[in-house]
Formats: sequence, C-alpha cells, structure tokens
Amino acid sequence: MNVIIQVILTAVASSVITFIITRYKMDLALRKGVQALLRDRMQQCYETFKIKDGCTIPEKENFANMYTQYHSLGKNGVMTNIYNAVLKMPDPEKDDVQSVI
Repeated sequence: MNVIIQVILTAVASSVITFIITRYKMDLALRKGVQALLRDRMQQCYETFKIKDGCTIPEKENFANMYTQYHSLGKNGVMTNIYNAVLKMPDPEKDDVQSVI
C-alpha cells in the first residue's frame, strides 16, 4: 500500500513541477515578446519624431506610457536614452501656435 501511495505522490509532484516550469517558460516568452514589441514601437515613434522635428504632448504621454510598461519588464539600457531624448523634443504644435500669434 505504501508503494502505491509513493507512486501516486511522485506522479502528482512530477505533474505539478512540470506544470509550474511550463507556465514559467510561457510567462517568460510572453514578457520577452511584449518587451520586443514595445521596444520596436518606441524606436518607430522615435524615428518618426526625429523626422517631424518633435512630438506633441499626447504623443509624449503615449510614449511615456509605453516606456513605463517596457521599463517594468527590465533591461532598459538604450531605450532609457531614447525615452529621455523624446521627452526633450519640442512640440511642433506649440511652435505653430506661437508663430500665428
């Protein structure tokens, strides 16, 4: 009887461990995928903003939101520099308003 219980417990423990490892790998893959998508999107925005010679306040807010989520996923490096550069960019709409006045 003890042997049967040991076999059952071993099978259950093995299944639970396999499930946990599989979930961890899936979570890691999803996190890395989301991080890659955010990084790519922020780089696209940055290149567009450079061409436009700046970005509007709503664009900066959207960029900052993407960066906040990206930052929470870790390993930020170069994107922190791009984030800071975007925040320093001028607002072309603000310049247009001033030129009309």
